[in-house]
Parts: sequence; structure tokens; C-alpha cells
Amino acid sequence: MTDSRAKGASAEREVAARLRPVWPNVGRNLEQVRRSSGRDLDGTEPWAIQIKRRARVTPAVIRAGLAEAQGELDGKRWRFAAVVHRSDREPWRATVRLTDLTRENVPAVPVTMDLPDFLRCVTGEVLPSPARLDLQRQRDLPTSQDLTDAPEDETPSAA
Repeated sequence: MTDSRAKGASAEREVAARLRPVWPNVGRNLEQVRRSSGRDLDGTEPWAIQIKRRARVTPAVIRAGLAEAQGELDGKRWRFAAVVHRSDREPWRATVRLTDLTRENVPAVPVTMDLPDFLRCVTGEVLPSPARLDLQRQRDLPTSQDLTDAPEDETPSAA
């Protein structure tokens, strides 16, 4: 039997290392051990990040993780929520609300992307285009294929 606490701590350290290029001071949130906290990492402001590592990460696990992270939002230090998750033999992915990635007037639908794409989004290197919003509404958890580079001079309109 796998020690789930050790597995969780290992996942948090692994994700922290992957986030360090964007957030150099990222580390595990040790307060979560003492109290129920909606974020697993410190130093990722303004993003409250919840980490889920399972044999099989289901949409229900992702929704619950996103809700946990959203519970940490205070509108000041923590303004956006993300759940970073990985199933066995799969890459790390991040799920966020589309409204947290773009300033466009779009619904708060969940968007799932590979972790490197999430990092590119939070640094402003690439933003999801609302042009594919109808496709995203039809799926439970959209993937990074639904993200496109939006030209800077083009203002996409919401569907």
C-alpha cells in the first residue's frame, strides 16, 4: 500500500520544482498540515494552487480540487485558482477557469492544459482564444488543443 501522505508531499515537491522558473520562491504550504487549506503551495501569488496526484484523476477530483483552491481566494494576495493534477503515466496538467487566463468577457468554464502551457499562460506568453469557446462548452474538461495564440492586434469576441 502506498503512503498517500508521502505521495502527496512528493507530488507537491515535484510540481514546485516545475513551477520554479515562474515562481522562484515556490515551496510547500506547511500550514495545510495544521489546518484545512485550499492551496498546497506558497510563493505562487496570485495563484492558489491545489495539487492532485492519483492513479486516475477523474473530472470529479479536478472539480473538487478547483473548489478547494477557490476557497482560498481573498481578492488580494490570492486572486486565481488552479488545480495541477497527474494520473499515472500521464503528464502534469493544470485546470483553471477560462476567466482567470484572459481579460475577455468569457464564461468561467474550466480549461485543462499541459503544465508548460499553463506556465506560458500565466506569464502572458500565450492566452486562450475565446474563438473556440463553443467547443469548450461541449466538453467536461477541455485540453490544451483548445488553446491558441491570440494575435495582439486582434480582439476576439465572446460567443
